[in-house]
Amino acid sequence: MGEPPALAPPAADPSSVAGGADGLIDLAGVGARLLRFAYLLVGERGEAEDLVQSTLETAISKRDQVAASRSPEQYLRAVLLNELRARRRRLAGSEPPVAPGAATDRPDGSDVADSVIGRLVLDRALLALPDSQRAALVLRYYADASDEQISHVLGCRRATVRSHVRRGLAAIRRALADAGDPFGTGGVDHD
Repeated sequence: MGEPPALAPPAADPSSVAGGADGLIDLAGVGARLLRFAYLLVGERGEAEDLVQSTLETAISKRDQVAASRSPEQYLRAVLLNELRARRRRLAGSEPPVAPGAATDRPDGSDVADSVIGRLVLDRALLALPDSQRAALVLRYYADASDEQISHVLGCRRATVRSHVRRGLAAIRRALADAGDPFGTGGVDHD
């Protein structure tokens, strides 16, 4: 009978984007991590969701660039940061965002009010930082990224990353000290 006819390649899955070892990355998994990353940067879920949606739309339209990157997820974080910067430029001069203060019960049964106050102070201190310092801290302490990875995402040198982290932590420590040490650390340095 001969050779069977060649099958056409499967249609691209709309929930995937070029990149990764198999040529695709799972947007559902990456999207959830990007949402948490965006939330830590902006402090508001709706705005974080908008940022992630814009990022994923860009990723789909630039599949080849995502595929060519060494780390597709790192590339998407850079796209998200660029989108955030563009939005901030458009909104320059408007009122700064208000930090949300989600309260959670403390497992040790201590006063929840102290936890809420500490979280509010920390959220506001983080949101008051310049975008580059906030992004460096979130990448370092949330995403557990190295200086090299952070420098790639932020588009700066590793020494600049270390400077952003150091200055951001100093500003947060000052804010916590000004608030009367709401976490009860006694001024201990936790680097």
